[in-house]
Amino acid sequence: MILAPECSIKWDGVALAILLGAIPLAIALTVATLFLYRWAVGRAMRAAAREAAPVPEPLPSSTPSRPLEIDIISQSASVTVAPACWGASIQAMRRLSTAYVLAGLAHATLATALMFWLNEIEFRPLRTLAVWTIFAWPVVAVLMITATATRKQQTMLVGAYVALLLIFEIIFETFHLRYQPGFGQLFILWVVEMGPSTAVLVLLANRAWRSVGLIALFVSIVLVAAYLLGFQFLACMVLTTKSEVLLTSMPYLQFAIILTCTALAWLLVRRAARRYQAKQESDQMFTLDSWWLLVTALEVVFQMGGAGKASFLFLLTFVGYKIVLNLGLQRLGLANLPGKPKSMLLLRVFGHSGRARTLADQVGQTWRHAGPINMIGGTDLATALLEPDELMAFWSGKLRQGFVVSPADLDTRLQKLDEKPDPDGRYRINEFFCHDNTWRATVRALAQRSAVVLMDLRGFGKDNRGCEFELAMLLGEVPLARVVLLVDRTTRIDDLKGLLTSVWEKLPSSSPNRDLAEPVLHLFQVEDSSKALRPLLSRLFAAAT
Repeated sequence: MILAPECSIKWDGVALAILLGAIPLAIALTVATLFLYRWAVGRAMRAAAREAAPVPEPLPSSTPSRPLEIDIISQSASVTVAPACWGASIQAMRRLSTAYVLAGLAHATLATALMFWLNEIEFRPLRTLAVWTIFAWPVVAVLMITATATRKQQTMLVGAYVALLLIFEIIFETFHLRYQPGFGQLFILWVVEMGPSTAVLVLLANRAWRSVGLIALFVSIVLVAAYLLGFQFLACMVLTTKSEVLLTSMPYLQFAIILTCTALAWLLVRRAARRYQAKQESDQMFTLDSWWLLVTALEVVFQMGGAGKASFLFLLTFVGYKIVLNLGLQRLGLANLPGKPKSMLLLRVFGHSGRARTLADQVGQTWRHAGPINMIGGTDLATALLEPDELMAFWSGKLRQGFVVSPADLDTRLQKLDEKPDPDGRYRINEFFCHDNTWRATVRALAQRSAVVLMDLRGFGKDNRGCEFELAMLLGEVPLARVVLLVDRTTRIDDLKGLLTSVWEKLPSSSPNRDLAEPVLHLFQVEDSSKALRPLLSRLFAAAT
């Protein structure tokens, strides 16, 4: 069959149109998903479970013979001996970052070679190195996740990359190594090659949207492609066959195409979620793989106009990235390191989502190489810690199946608690979503099985009397040496001390802290948040040993 002349299309233009159409749709889908998910979580938390999880009746209590000493530790006060497990976690984090960097550099090397070959550019050492540096830009973004924790470190990393490009520019201009002089050409090349992918990542893979953004982009690309290509195909068939029946049926056929492609996208996303649930990938692997796949896809689109079908060779760059990463993970054996995992219970004052998210990210970057972090889920961190399997459960209308609904359900979840590392050696953050009458029993059970408890009391005041249960439970059931309370200038210390003293005076007779010769509770004082992470980690690892 000879197609009508109108059937000819430019694939690079179509691909670009699909991408430009998918981005706003992905933004809308992301915003809607996060809003509805947070609303659904809050509604479920306020509801009561069918069967309350009982908290044991308080045992007889009385005032201990020794008063509680509350020791406020400045972040500048150092730990005398750095715990060995802390050093092991830092070493594991650095080795994992090295594996990601090597995989990213492999991607950049293949992309540089393909660009020079497809565009018939002469290989020259300095020129090749400069272009390779452009394609290695995503490695900087990878290091911002895997190897840096504070904004200052991330700013310095980006600054070092910009300085490197500037050095190349100065060398090219000083020694006349260009065919035509023109300062800033490398930066223009960066804007052309890496600017679009960086803009998409900033839009859809920023920390607030990362859990949904790139998945929404994939779904949006499939939907927009189904609409545009489906319309193009059907219109071509109508013009070629001159069929009135086909013309009349065109809207229904296009709807069928979109529906079929939507089902395909759903199956692929569900498969990815099941891989994550089966611990075949970690959340970090899932995120970084999505980043590199996006960079690869955009490069295919950009090269399509000049290289045609040969532009699909750029898919080999992602294949190379995956091969090098898998070899690196197998070589390092991070998932099989010896030692028992040290779980942390992270409690917080609800209502400070940005601060709580930053704390979980910064502490978790190192701690998750030593053990899992357990938390009570809440609306403040629900979207930030949303995992692929939880997203699929929400989209499937099964959100409430993830809540603790009864004592038997709590026992089952504790028995199945994920305390094994992912393939990259990192442990997961286990969120327990609870109803209003099940969260207390959950907190108590998690505290008893944790190596250390960190409670973020920044912003604590008289209005936060809801923290009284957690503090009473910690003093009554967890050894004081395993408890670290985090405070800063926003914490009303006098109110906190008064509450702690009141709780101590009603200490249960079975408390492990009752017979301490020197009962001391440590409050870690944050003075400069940009410098507090390292001393806080040293205290946490010391408390867990």
